Order: sequence, then C-alpha cells, then structure tokens
Amino acid sequence: MNLLHMMANLFGIYFVGSFLEDKIGSVLFLLIYMVGNLFVSLLFSVFSSFTKGTGASPGIFALIGCGFYLYIQSLELLDLKIDTWPTMYLILYIILGNLIGIKGAISHVLGFIFGILLSILLV
Repeated sequence: MNLLHMMANLFGIYFVGSFLEDKIGSVLFLLIYMVGNLFVSLLFSVFSSFTKGTGASPGIFALIGCGFYLYIQSLELLDLKIDTWPTMYLILYIILGNLIGIKGAISHVLGFIFGILLSILLV
C-alpha cells in the first residue's frame, strides 16, 4: 500500500464520517466499519490466497453502504448535495477505488454489501 492509497482511505473515512456519524452515532459507525472489515478479511482468508490483507477500504465501503441504505430509506436524512467537495470526493473514491484490480473491487463490493446488511439489522 502506498502513501496515495493511504491518503485516499483517510479522506474517504473522514468524508463518510462527516455526513454519517452524527446520524447513526459513533458506536454504530465504528461497529459497521470494524465488522465490514472483519467479514471481508475472513472471506478473503477462506476463499482466496490471502497474504496482504484488505486494509481499510472494505470498512469504508461498509460505511458507504450504510449511507446508501439510509439515503434510500429517507432522502432527507443525509442531506447530500452533489456539488459539495465531500460528496464529489466519495463519488470519485467509489469509482477510482474499484479500478485498482479485481481483488480490490471484490473487497469493496463485499464491504458495501455488508454495510447494507448491517444497516438493515442495526439501524
């Protein structure tokens, strides 16, 4: 993992937190992030030659999945505006983050799905 990737993840979790954490609370925010990372890491270790780890991205995508679920449930809840820097960054993060290779894209999609499922169960 290089510095650019780490900075992208840093800004990703910051911007997701800027619109999501006050809606679901810090404990649930951390729980979705950690469980999303844990489940994706476990799946990769069982079904893949898992040697490097999945990093922070699956947890961030789990939080994005939670935000997506909440947005679908109530469009007013998150108050997302497309023309703002945080929203534009997250859109680019989602698009560009899935161009890093098939394993990265799979871990991101799995994180997103786990985020939705956890949100259905917990939020």
